Amino acid sequence: MKKLASPCLFLTVCTLALLCVTALLHAEDKKPPVKLRTFESPYYIIQTDLEDEQAREAYVRMTRMYEEYKRRTAGFSGDIKGKFPFFLFKNGSDYTAAGGPAGSAGVFMRGMGGSKLMAIAGEKTDSGTWHVVQHEGFHQFAAGVIRGDLPVWLNEGLAEYFGESIFTGDSFVSGVISPGRLTRIKSQILEKKFKPFADMMVFSNKEWNANMSMANYDQAWAMVHFLAQGEDGKYQKAFVKFMSLIGQGRGYMDAWADVFGRDHAAFQKKFEQWWTELPEEPTRPLFERAALLTITSFYARAQAQGQIFESAEAFLAAAGEDKVKITFDDYLPISVLKSALRPAKKLEDLTLKPAEKTKPAQVSCKLSDGSILTATYVFTGKKVKAVEWQIMPAETPTKPADGKH
Repeated sequence: MKKLASPCLFLTVCTLALLCVTALLHAEDKKPPVKLRTFESPYYIIQTDLEDEQAREAYVRMTRMYEEYKRRTAGFSGDIKGKFPFFLFKNGSDYTAAGGPAGSAGVFMRGMGGSKLMAIAGEKTDSGTWHVVQHEGFHQFAAGVIRGDLPVWLNEGLAEYFGESIFTGDSFVSGVISPGRLTRIKSQILEKKFKPFADMMVFSNKEWNANMSMANYDQAWAMVHFLAQGEDGKYQKAFVKFMSLIGQGRGYMDAWADVFGRDHAAFQKKFEQWWTELPEEPTRPLFERAALLTITSFYARAQAQGQIFESAEAFLAAAGEDKVKITFDDYLPISVLKSALRPAKKLEDLTLKPAEKTKPAQVSCKLSDGSILTATYVFTGKKVKAVEWQIMPAETPTKPADGKH
């Protein structure tokens, strides 16, 4: 983990690191002191001094990242009007010289010359790099695409929600709760460290930065997670309506009252009860889904190159020895596959089925909740167009849940 220090907090699973999270207004525009190469992706203009492979990873991740933002905010976001600028530096000194706050790992800045997203990659990007980029990238997305004035708790909570998302190659899996963070949330609720909702909602950016604490970031993230997924998605439609009202120009306190009522204490009681009653690994099936979808993305690319594997074990063994083929034109970073190997080996009944005349190839497993997850993929020529998944509940053989990424 990079050594960080700045006026804002960023929470990872195991450590508390510091970085600048809140957008900086009227920041001074500075020209980077190092020569950067420029790559245009569908949604970003990427400028970086990283080597080719690292730059390709940024291209792929940023494309999928924007698509995840867009998919998850479809009910209340607008359309991109231009490509977002993104600067990814190898050295922290160059990042700072370009205007990045000293000691921070990433920032979304708004200045007289426009807005930009910047981050430090170091010699090699890692999970910490991309957590920062996913968090800060949401601030950039929100400023450019989401209509209305988002309160700071909502902006920061959504940014952390996406910061925690898992990249699978062709998609992201959002909504995961790490065991370590869950333990911290429960502890802070029981120890009364969370603010009353009525106070949290009226926090200004200035007050947030002046009164930063780990509990504030955890509470913002926990509030957003509850609204998005709490009680089996009970509040999802209301959450979308709340965001839509903000987008229509409604003040966020009035919008909240219209949708959730004015009894903040009663709603907070439901929130706290739900969090404290969660089991140790409430989103284990989501972590398992991420592992399976990652395996599927790489298996699909290997198949496109004519690689045949007799079993899931054979594929995982080849992956562990860097023998899975990927072309330049359909590139995915091998580090993503490596990170999925350990959880993939724990998947129950992991099966790879080759394509048949009337059926596409399938990758499937049994999730820890007893349901069956099956993933397939669609080619355009020899490139993967999409990875699709379907979940069949354990005991209710009705219409399955599905997704396309």
